[in-house]
Amino acid sequence: MSDPDARPLLVVIDDDPWDSFNQLATLARQRGCRTLRVTTRATLVSRWPNRLLYDRGVILRSWQDLVSLDDLAGDHRIVDLQCPERLLPIASRLAASSTSVTTQARSRVEVRTAFADKLDAGRRLRGAGIPVPDQLPAGQTTVQEAIFTLGLPLAVKPRLGDAGRGVVVAHALAELERAVAASSVEELLFEQHVEGASLSFCGVLADGEVLQDAALVRTSVDPLRLGLRGTFRTIDDERLFELGRAVAKAIGSSVLIDLDVVRDGHGRDVVVDVNLRAWHSMGLLRSAGVDFVDGYLYAIGVRPTPPSERRPRSGVDVRPSLRPPPLPGTGRRALTDMAWLLGASWRRLRTFGPRYLLADLLALVSRRLQRPKLRAPVDAVLSRSKESVGWARR
Repeated sequence: MSDPDARPLLVVIDDDPWDSFNQLATLARQRGCRTLRVTTRATLVSRWPNRLLYDRGVILRSWQDLVSLDDLAGDHRIVDLQCPERLLPIASRLAASSTSVTTQARSRVEVRTAFADKLDAGRRLRGAGIPVPDQLPAGQTTVQEAIFTLGLPLAVKPRLGDAGRGVVVAHALAELERAVAASSVEELLFEQHVEGASLSFCGVLADGEVLQDAALVRTSVDPLRLGLRGTFRTIDDERLFELGRAVAKAIGSSVLIDLDVVRDGHGRDVVVDVNLRAWHSMGLLRSAGVDFVDGYLYAIGVRPTPPSERRPRSGVDVRPSLRPPPLPGTGRRALTDMAWLLGASWRRLRTFGPRYLLADLLALVSRRLQRPKLRAPVDAVLSRSKESVGWARR
């Protein structure tokens, strides 16, 4: 079992850089929590966060190379594992086989795994009386049956989420057939498409109670980013907070939470997605007066005192992407883009520090170059057996 006196360690598992995990790790590291990133993404871009944001980064050829986290954890105790939903099966296997993982961290992985499958999550929430869209498993339903039962338009989604990748809203039979043909039907579900205002409830849960929370409304869409990306504004919406408390009770654990909610034309709030991990505006909401990382570290037993602020100020705009927002009309406005970028960079510098800003700018430059994402040669990839970089000294 893990040593309760050992230094806490946050482990991030991914196969592509996620800004939400980078934000969480950067701020957790500043508060004395060690951070480790384990990834199979072997490109130059993927190495920048390893060197700049984490105490240690390990790049693997494949997940089969990582039998246990114990060798990487050393004399640390792993207090939490953060990863995309599609990698939760790997995180669950590693948590179960590693003695460095605390009992509480293992339990959180189990809870996240239980809600990772969107079809299972929908059943659980529906059973708790929480409004969710009607769903059907694609592996047991023909497209004609889905249209007859759910109507058009309807959404086709991967059962394991991936930040909006693979989600298609079909308005006709042909679109629906193409969406189903693109993936294995056993990995998909059909979902009633709910139209309305895009809202978000996010926060920190402690034993099924809301410790900190925020309500957001999407004010603009970034067509170049996947998922619910764009500009958001903090709002004071008690109905949304009440919905978040009901979902927290149904989850009953100490986890991070991010709900995608649609307020339909009848004013009903419907939960269309549940993510029990760091979200993309988590660290940036410090500009609205609340530090969710303090709450997170308290909820997982790293920080001895609860956070001083529970909820951010209303009316604060947050844009998770460092990319300047799209402008109307044709052509770009270089001076406007530069002014926006300088302002956003200054806010990130104040919030996260120079290392995070540098990593963010390098990622922005790489996106601007529009180069294809290529895997590095095998001999350039550091496997677990060849990894010899020790814990960085601070």
